[in-house]
Amino acid sequence: MLLDTRNLLTFGLIYFVEQWLVEDGVLVVFEILGSCFLGVCLLTIPLWIFGKRIRSWVARNQFLNDFMRDM
Repeated sequence: MLLDTRNLLTFGLIYFVEQWLVEDGVLVVFEILGSCFLGVCLLTIPLWIFGKRIRSWVARNQFLNDFMRDM
């Protein structure tokens, strides 16, 4: 059974981020989480540029095809 990402995010917010906020403060947590989210968003730029090559490579890679078929 695959975990729902919303449940995982909610679990993290309830059990980890709240204590982190208390210890380090809102500004520090916001800067770190904001940087992480910005970094993930910036990863879309290489996908725009190299997306066709990446999809072609994944299609030719037998291990990845088997892995994705099992899901």
